[in-house]
Amino acid sequence: MLTEVKIFLEEFFQVELEAWNANLKPNLEIMNSKMEKMYSYCHDSLYNSLNIVVRDKLRSPSFYDDSPNYQHPRYLFKLSHYEHPKYGDLYLAYTSEPAIIYNDFLSINYCLFITKVEEEYKIISSHFVHTENLGNIHWRNKGVEDITFDNAGKLIEIERYIEPSNDDLDPEISQFSINEYNKNR
Repeated sequence: MLTEVKIFLEEFFQVELEAWNANLKPNLEIMNSKMEKMYSYCHDSLYNSLNIVVRDKLRSPSFYDDSPNYQHPRYLFKLSHYEHPKYGDLYLAYTSEPAIIYNDFLSINYCLFITKVEEEYKIISSHFVHTENLGNIHWRNKGVEDITFDNAGKLIEIERYIEPSNDDLDPEISQFSINEYNKNR
């Protein structure tokens, strides 16, 4: 089943990258159709909450002047499979930022919670790394709120794909990312 979820994620990552790049072009119709397609991979509770939104008008022309295209979709670092009492098969996908211009520093920035909703895989929650003052790094959630790392259920299996890189410019995030990658969750 991890293979099916990985394929779902690869498709989502590509659609998401297309949406991010459409957001940089002054064409409202194409932009919104790409956003709608991206959000079709998500539970309704995540609509317009993945850092780019469906718009009713374009931004100012200066926004579009020198915007570079994003070069790479999210990276998938780790995929964990759980058996959850309410959601059944639940998958946690530890990923990088949603769209990447330069990939010289790879860190875990998001964890997407995925399950089947009406027989289709959907992202039901997006946890993101949040840094507060004094270096307090922790996860914050958007989407379905009754599921967390602590109540994800019984761990079935973990696949690790890419190890996060170490970055001297942001050692706290690097260490957090490496720790999350190595945890058995």
